[in-house]
Amino acid sequence: MTGGDDDPDSQRDRLLGAIFGDKRKAEAGEAREKTSKRLEAMRRNPRADWTISDVEAVCREHDLNCDPPRGGSSHYKVSHPKVNAILTVPSRRPIKPVYIRKLVEMIDLVRDHP
Repeated sequence: MTGGDDDPDSQRDRLLGAIFGDKRKAEAGEAREKTSKRLEAMRRNPRADWTISDVEAVCREHDLNCDPPRGGSSHYKVSHPKVNAILTVPSRRPIKPVYIRKLVEMIDLVRDHP
């Protein structure tokens, strides 16, 4: 047997991979693409009408902690173990562009930090 790609076992494995394995990989890729779209939208237009649910979603997508206000506070606390800072974001609308810019910067730091 020469050219291992032509034998029935490898053909079956490729077919099963296409049916099962690659579907999961494609779904993960689509999730990353959606993540990138939201983050890039925030990067392009920090003045848009962003809500705290948008902030929570982008934090979830990039594995940042987004802790809701407690004890009389009105600010969410965004953090990540790789970044030695806590970003506070007001929970009331509208969220000012400066907070969105800082959130995008924090995500960039997390992504660039090994």
